[in-house]
Amino acid sequence: MVRALFFDLGNVLVPFDYGRFYRRLEPHSSFAAEEIASRFAASGLPARYETGAISTAEFYEGSCRVLGLEMPFASFAEAWSSIFDTTANFDAGFFRGLASRYILVLLSNTNELHFEFISRQFPWVRLFHRLALSFRVGEKKPGPAIYHAAVRMAGVPPGDAFYTDDIAEYVDAARSLGINHSIIFTSPSHLIAELAAAGIRVAGASDAPQNGK
Repeated sequence: MVRALFFDLGNVLVPFDYGRFYRRLEPHSSFAAEEIASRFAASGLPARYETGAISTAEFYEGSCRVLGLEMPFASFAEAWSSIFDTTANFDAGFFRGLASRYILVLLSNTNELHFEFISRQFPWVRLFHRLALSFRVGEKKPGPAIYHAAVRMAGVPPGDAFYTDDIAEYVDAARSLGINHSIIFTSPSHLIAELAAAGIRVAGASDAPQNGK
C-alpha cells in the first residue's frame, strides 16, 4: 500500500530551461551563450553546488571567474533562478489534498539559491512533509544515498512509496532500490492517471498551470 509520495521538482512540478540563464549572462560576459554553457558544464561548479560541496558565495565567485562575468551577486542570483517558469504544473489544491493522506517528500537535485526561489514563488512547497534535496543530503540522483534519505525521512519501506521523475535513469535507480511504484513523468494528466492506477486518491487537483498561490 502506498503511504508516501516522492516528487521530483524540475520539469515535473515546475518546468525549467537553463538556456534562459546562459542568455541572461551574455551581456555580462565576453562569451556567447553556447560557450557559456560549455564552460559552465566543464567547470564542475553546478554539480559541486548541487551536492553542497561549495557555498553560494563560492559558486558565485567561481562562476564569475570561469565565465569572465562582471555582475553583482543579486543580478547573478536572479539570472540563475530565471531558468524556472513562474507557473507550476499543479496547483496548491493538488498538494493539499495529497498531504492530508500521504507523506509528501520532495526528492530533487537542486541547490540553495534555486530552492530559495522555488520556496518564495510557490508556497505549496510548505505542504511537503520532508525535503530530500541534493545540496542538503550531499549526493545527487541517481546516487543511492539521496533515495535512502527520502525513504528514511518518510519512515516507510521503499515498497510503500510512489515516485515520479522526468529522467528515466533516476526512475530506474529508484526501482533498483525497491521503490517499485516509480514512473516517468510525461505530463500532469498522465501523472494523475498513474496515481489513480496506484490507488492514490487525488482531490482538488488541476493540471492547468498555476502560480502556486
